[in-house]
Amino acid sequence: NVPPEVFRRHVALIKEAFHVIDPNQLLSGDYPTPAALITFDDGNLGYAEEALPILKEHGVPSINFLNMGPITGEVCWSGLVAFLSMQDPTLLSLRNGGARKTLSQVSEEDLEPWLTRVDREELFDQVRAFRGPVLSLQHLQALSHEPLVYLGNHLFNHYNAARLSPERLVQEYRKNQQFLDAHPRGRRLFSYPFGQPGVCQTTDTTRLLQREGASALFSAYPLPNVTRQRAVYHRVHMSASIRTLEDLYHAVLQNYVNAWLGRGPVTLS
Repeated sequence: NVPPEVFRRHVALIKEAFHVIDPNQLLSGDYPTPAALITFDDGNLGYAEEALPILKEHGVPSINFLNMGPITGEVCWSGLVAFLSMQDPTLLSLRNGGARKTLSQVSEEDLEPWLTRVDREELFDQVRAFRGPVLSLQHLQALSHEPLVYLGNHLFNHYNAARLSPERLVQEYRKNQQFLDAHPRGRRLFSYPFGQPGVCQTTDTTRLLQREGASALFSAYPLPNVTRQRAVYHRVHMSASIRTLEDLYHAVLQNYVNAWLGRGPVTLS
């Protein structure tokens, strides 16, 4: 959620500070350092209309992790939860009266009382407008011919992987990957919806998705990537507050500080 002019500055800063690589180089481990891979989540329309022209100006690749459910007509799960939590703040209250839930912790069972008393189609249209436009199948067809574009797996819909059974997680992964395997720019790379630091720390989940064919997994956890060909890669959020090279270096350095302070695992390589 950054304006195009801010994104243009970000791309220039990343190019100045790093060797920008593509997913194939990442997986092979054959790339110069320091290296950066530019990633997007969710398949927003702004990627094709605003971001891609800027990336092409600079000649740098990127990967967008897609949820094919919303692209093919389903209502976006995270958009639905966010919209309903604004309508009824009690949705984020735990049933035991304890701490509030986050959006990612809301389950399908939590929403069922809401969905049984409303017109679902009318609600879903409101959610789609609230969530904002996503890429269409026609956009994805056009991206087939873009050599700087790569597409990855973000589950079929934007569910919290931690709340899915292993069977449901595999189902959501496979439904999404089926499309990606048929797309010329599709790759077997996976990004956890909601960033999922808690899930990507569990070797069982990592191994499950690797058995399904995921070559690498991506989180939004603030940890450094200090070795090549890892099982899980962590990402730096490029917020609008990053305006200079110093800001960018500080954002990357903060990952190392967090790891040094013990705010997460450092043994996932």
